[in-house]
Amino acid sequence: SVFTKSQQNRIVSLLRLVANGISLGPEATLSSHTQWVKCCKWSPDGLRLASASNDRKIKIWDAHSYSLLANLVSHNRAVNCCCWSPDGSLIASASNDSSIRIWDTCRYVIKYIIPAHERGVYCCSYSPEGSLLASASVDGTVKIWDAKSYNLVNLLETNNGPVFWCCWSPDGSHLTTTSREGRVKLWKTNPFTLESVAQIKPNLIHSTYCDWSPNGTAIVHNKSDSTIELRTSNELDIDPDPFFFTTEVLSCNWSPEGDFIVFSFINNIALWHPQSSKFQTFEMQGSIFSCSWSPDGHKLATASSDKTIKVWRLDEMLQNEMSTLNKLETSRSHSAKT
Repeated sequence: SVFTKSQQNRIVSLLRLVANGISLGPEATLSSHTQWVKCCKWSPDGLRLASASNDRKIKIWDAHSYSLLANLVSHNRAVNCCCWSPDGSLIASASNDSSIRIWDTCRYVIKYIIPAHERGVYCCSYSPEGSLLASASVDGTVKIWDAKSYNLVNLLETNNGPVFWCCWSPDGSHLTTTSREGRVKLWKTNPFTLESVAQIKPNLIHSTYCDWSPNGTAIVHNKSDSTIELRTSNELDIDPDPFFFTTEVLSCNWSPEGDFIVFSFINNIALWHPQSSKFQTFEMQGSIFSCSWSPDGHKLATASSDKTIKVWRLDEMLQNEMSTLNKLETSRSHSAKT
């Protein structure tokens, strides 16, 4: 199992709490963008939050006061994705203008422009140690860049259609890609070679998002038929029971501790415990294109078509429920002794 007993108890506690009628409300709503917000990402130290939008801008927010720290303007078309370097000193942004831009997060100025692809770039992602940058594009390729010189290191020609997502394993030994052709691919990174391919069935079904479990043993990805699949990182073996939703899943992200996964939809997000298949939904506004856990797992940020980023607190809910459960357990133990 990818989950410890304590992790299983934690997600079950959360689900019990929500089922008992305690609602989850946003701690903050950030509303400076003028068009859809496509992506939001916490800085590695959890002190800042970055957002990317169809309004061609990347915005940096203070994670405590939620004040706007910087407005990064350079892209000529919508920005689909942004990611922090592991040390937090840089942000990479991927845009429909076919480029990746690298930003200095100390002075909030552009550092370098990579003319990355022939068509729009959907995704960019730093390797865990920060030496490489991967990008996925509508042109059907994944490219690997040196994160210091910005030279092209490798070209992974994956298919004849758009590549939607690329995601590094926690140890950087593998890269996973998802695409319109309906395949999830697992690439070994040293050297870059295709290790395994999972064909999504039936045909014409594709995947746009994937994420690794923090311990590197499992991969979760969405499907355009409103299902998600959980695969082992060994040869992409699939869980025999995919989980079905009533609407298309837009994104999926493991929590930092690996105890549960958040999925986003139109007007909803869902917290899911893969091992028991228990989940709970929360009402939102608009299409939730992206979710991002704070590094400590206490907060969740969501990026929406309603032009906002919302920040939600989970730690107080968990602490209150665990306290209640501990009291009940103590009471049961005392009763058994008497």
